[in-house]
Amino acid sequence: MEYFTTTSSAARRGGGCLVVGIYEKGEPGRAASDIDSASGGAIKRLIKSGDLSANVGDARVLTGLSNVRAQRVVVAGLGPREKFGVPAFRQALEASLSALKGSRTEDVTNYLTLEDAGPANAYYLARFTVETIGNGLYSFTAMKSSRRKSAIPLKKIGLALKAAGDRAAVEKGAEHADAIVRATSLAKDLGNLPANVCTPAYLARTAQRLAREDARLQTRVLGESEMKRLGMHSLLSVTRGTDEPAKLIVMQYKGAGRQNPIVLVGKGITFDTGGISLKPGPGMDEMKFDMSGA
Repeated sequence: MEYFTTTSSAARRGGGCLVVGIYEKGEPGRAASDIDSASGGAIKRLIKSGDLSANVGDARVLTGLSNVRAQRVVVAGLGPREKFGVPAFRQALEASLSALKGSRTEDVTNYLTLEDAGPANAYYLARFTVETIGNGLYSFTAMKSSRRKSAIPLKKIGLALKAAGDRAAVEKGAEHADAIVRATSLAKDLGNLPANVCTPAYLARTAQRLAREDARLQTRVLGESEMKRLGMHSLLSVTRGTDEPAKLIVMQYKGAGRQNPIVLVGKGITFDTGGISLKPGPGMDEMKFDMSGA
């Protein structure tokens, strides 16, 4: 995904799609007001006729607006102005993305970043934009015989600037969000894979691949013999009920300079977290198995 910033007014901004918002009581947001003026009052007429809703979660795609360069304008409901904040900001973006599904939009410029969303500054509004859109575009296709095309062939995300001086903060917000989206998408992929594919060995290979892709990461994978020598008998007891050997993955990030290290300990669940109980039949005792293999 590519990201860009713009200081152009909404009406003068070309491209595939713009996202603007309207508040309750028929009040257009900043960019929506610009679109309304350029189009001869089209936004206010649609609000008055009831064809545009200010409810958070509602959004409608408009096309062919006079004196507006963009092919599409999504008008999202923002709710009451005095209550508009990050949750409504995210919901409005989610609704806008949903309204665009099935279209051929390749770029979206978010003008909701011009609105005052509580304490969220330019950095966070950029970050929330990229996170929300990235999560909305996620689709698990690894186990499908034919890869479907994305519901929206989005290639670029634009971020409107309140002031040119916000550019560096906005670009950093987009950069950080892009990393978050890629990481959460990988986590979702691993969680969605079936247990006969995403084994402990598969998780270990994924961790090693990440280290090959980024020189700041180091990955070490311990097998069962190494864990036995280290006295990790509780962990090893978990995997005795499965043919899949346990793996202990140690990943270190070496890009934090002299900052104090943060240690995270987690369990990679590849089958089951607490065991399987089999209800006994006549003359049988209850049997329990733990098949986590993690």
